[in-house]
Amino acid sequence: MREDILHASRVSIEPGGRGNSRRADPTARKAAELAALDNRAADARLWVQVIEYVIARYEGTPKGRLLEMQYFEELGMEHICNKLLIGRPTYFAWRKELVLCTALAAAELRLIQVCKNMQKV
Repeated sequence: MREDILHASRVSIEPGGRGNSRRADPTARKAAELAALDNRAADARLWVQVIEYVIARYEGTPKGRLLEMQYFEELGMEHICNKLLIGRPTYFAWRKELVLCTALAAAELRLIQVCKNMQKV
């Protein structure tokens, strides 16, 4: 993607516009797109850390097996419940815990904001 941006022609970079906003400046536009690409790559690396953390935290447990079957093997709820010998309420409780753990890890790395517009009292 970096090479595509660097070697893009003016037409493929700039959808239109002229003036002092630097939208007509292909070099500035390329720099802005490269910076955005770097930010997305950094976020992707952090998301990988979150996923690896959650996998490691639940590895070797029934909840870890649910994680594998649900999100990597893409099995359905009924199949997972039958394999793990659990009922639907347990399935939903465990899945909720996995999602919450993932969200908390992502919040710790500032990938998501849990409480917007919250002020300290």
